[in-house]
Amino acid sequence: MLTLAVSHLEPEQLIFLMEFIKSRLSNPKYSKMMLEVLSLIVDMYSCVIGLNKEVDKEFKELKDVLEREYELEVGLISLKGMIEAVKSAALITQ
Repeated sequence: MLTLAVSHLEPEQLIFLMEFIKSRLSNPKYSKMMLEVLSLIVDMYSCVIGLNKEVDKEFKELKDVLEREYELEVGLISLKGMIEAVKSAALITQ
């Protein structure tokens, strides 16, 4: 059903959908669904890259958002590891 909903979008509609995804992507409540929709869009519309400057701009902005989210996630995982190490050291010294 989702495939049908996002197929055959005009560039303006695609841009609107990509902007919506971009605005919700960093919210953990919606990120999984947004990634699923984005994956489908990339699969369906990667062939139009280079044909419309506005669509290209949105793809680049989404790429940038994904890269920032990835870097943030890596940093948080690293921070979690450091916190666990400090907690373990604190327990050992007690």
